[in-house]
Amino acid sequence: MHYHPIILCVLLLTFLPSCSRPSHPMSTTRGVGIGDGSLVVEMWASEDCVRPGDTVKLRATVTNTSSKTQVIELHDKPVLDLVIDFNKSTRIGMRRWSDGKPLTPDLTRLELTPGASKSIEMDWVVDEGKTGPVGINAQFIYSDRVSVVPGILVNVSICSGPLGP
Repeated sequence: MHYHPIILCVLLLTFLPSCSRPSHPMSTTRGVGIGDGSLVVEMWASEDCVRPGDTVKLRATVTNTSSKTQVIELHDKPVLDLVIDFNKSTRIGMRRWSDGKPLTPDLTRLELTPGASKSIEMDWVVDEGKTGPVGINAQFIYSDRVSVVPGILVNVSICSGPLGP
């Protein structure tokens, strides 16, 4: 039997695990009750399947959904942060939005009137040589010991297609 080379190439590309399908934005939210009110934290990423060298836009947003002003103040860490965790078991390669930023009141204090929100954004350039899922979290710390961490997984070079991964 003789197969045409173009047909053979198309068949091979169909079955290779890769980012052959279009990438999509993704988000997740979590809420927390604080005192008489509540806050909603959203984690958003512009892509869910990328290759090394690609840029992914990330955003963390906290919204006051209550009827009262909410004030959160910490002294030694940011109230809201983005955390990219390459290896959850060893924490090697973990990167934060707050890395290298001084702990000013803009990072350690959050005051939101009813319906107001605050967002932080960063661009993440995917490291060369990285393959597999990368955990990304929107870390919202509302007391010295308690936080809300909605997270997503961005797959690097291994994305499921119509026939599976």
